[in-house]
Amino acid sequence: MANTTWDVAKKGTSVTLSNNNQTASVPNTSSSVLGTNGYSAGKRYFEMHVDSGTVALIGIGNASTPLNGVSYTSSYIRSYY
Repeated sequence: MANTTWDVAKKGTSVTLSNNNQTASVPNTSSSVLGTNGYSAGKRYFEMHVDSGTVALIGIGNASTPLNGVSYTSSYIRSYY
């Protein structure tokens, strides 16, 4: 199974990727970034590290997740903070 990184083509306009697309800098809570691999079933393990900021929303979204102007009450995403 391939490692999942952040997808350059599936990120909000204010999201900056670095470290071979393993690090995402998201300066505001209305931007999203999706991973390179999609999954439809099974168990997955992810590790996240939050460096700074006052709020981090981490969740799972489908291919229809808006990347800019995100509404976290959307039916496309489930997130936790």
